[in-house]
Amino acid sequence: MQPSPNLPTLDSLTLYPGTCLIEGTNVSEGRGTTRPFELVGAPWLDPFRLVDDLERRRLPGVAFRATYFTPTFSKHADRVCGGVQLHILDRNALRPVELGLHLLHAIGGLDPDAFAWTERPNGGFFVDLLLGSDRPRLALTAGAAVQEVIAGWTEASSTFAERRRPFLLYE
Repeated sequence: MQPSPNLPTLDSLTLYPGTCLIEGTNVSEGRGTTRPFELVGAPWLDPFRLVDDLERRRLPGVAFRATYFTPTFSKHADRVCGGVQLHILDRNALRPVELGLHLLHAIGGLDPDAFAWTERPNGGFFVDLLLGSDRPRLALTAGAAVQEVIAGWTEASSTFAERRRPFLLYE
């Protein structure tokens, strides 16, 4: 059984921790298609330029295919969107959240005038909730590379792994 109508496949579930970051922007995360969270795009995006940019990044565990899609609901409903379809090559190598940051960085860099962060009705930005902080958004907006944004995450992740070790039932 599907955990959600918008998470219909194992690939959408696997990609979700990263491609859900697209929800915090004016770019479609593929809702309203048969491949939500596997398709990412917007009416103003050139899918071939986006794929070229993403392929140069040599991200592990994923391949990109230029595509056009038309969501039936949600963002850009009934409008043709240029974008990418994400194909998982190696689930163990894939780093979904890092992939999501690369998507944001690439899309924002291709058309900074069209790209926008989604504001919440009560103030602030939705992507900040998804990432737990405004620091990644502010850094990307200021032009930081993704590697700069995630630089401190490895140490924090290792610290958390050690703190949780006593509570694991299985190794």
